[in-house]
Amino acid sequence: MNKFHEFYTKIVADEEAAKEISAILEGKPMSAASDEQLEKIGAVAKRLGLDISLAEARDFLKAEDKSLSDDDLDAVAGGSVKVDKDGDIIIDTRNKQGQCVCSIGLLVIGC
Repeated sequence: MNKFHEFYTKIVADEEAAKEISAILEGKPMSAASDEQLEKIGAVAKRLGLDISLAEARDFLKAEDKSLSDDDLDAVAGGSVKVDKDGDIIIDTRNKQGQCVCSIGLLVIGC
């Protein structure tokens, strides 16, 4: 287990530490944290027995910050909602390739 996964596991198990990190981030995602915020989070990690440097945190967040290309988005997004002539709602969840990409509740619709 890498130290970031271990850190996450410890934060989930420690409500006080989770609240502290939430307060440090001020509602922003970790990927938008400033160096000052990451250093404060590093201090929380150190209290939990993990030594995470600012450079390691930045490298980890940079590796995790991957955007989807338009082709990737087309592969996972799509579908439509229509009302037929009888007033029935028709939900089609297929992407452009015809693959089912979503479910609603426990029912998979349009596949």
